[in-house]
Amino acid sequence: MGKLFALVLTIFTLASVGAFFTHAWWMPVDISSDGPAIDRQIADTMLVSGILFVLAQALLGIFAWKFADTGDGRKIALFPSGAIPMVALAIIVVGAEILALTFMGSKVWADIYMTPAAPSALKIDVQAQQFAFHFRYAGPDGRFGAIHPEMMDDSSGNFFGLDPRNDLAAADDIVAGSLVI
Repeated sequence: MGKLFALVLTIFTLASVGAFFTHAWWMPVDISSDGPAIDRQIADTMLVSGILFVLAQALLGIFAWKFADTGDGRKIALFPSGAIPMVALAIIVVGAEILALTFMGSKVWADIYMTPAAPSALKIDVQAQQFAFHFRYAGPDGRFGAIHPEMMDDSSGNFFGLDPRNDLAAADDIVAGSLVI
């Protein structure tokens, strides 16, 4: 039974690796300037994780094949301290992988979230609701109007609580139900 398990495991592992290399479910085209860096980070993560996955499955298959029950009545050998060393090694390997990927991805993360937007960047205000998003663009004056939560009213389409009668900056704000860049 152990040898059959090793064969099935090997087939599943090769099928998984094959699906990865065919790029059947690959990433969509980038629409932002941050996209290529994120794509590189995802590719690096998939490569490191894939190598560790294949190594782990290969080791499991080798152990299952080598130590399969042959029906000769051998006693099961026990580790002196149980499975604790193997579990500790697995935790260390997974921890090292997560730590390495964290350091690899920290530059991409910092470039995206810690770098201020360019002065020429288009500023868009987004209001999220369940099953809906509303987008607000500054009008020709380039300023957003103040938000008044008490004036928010979905029935009148005032999703941002704007007061165009008393706030000149809000009078020319453009509210849309879809993101337009």
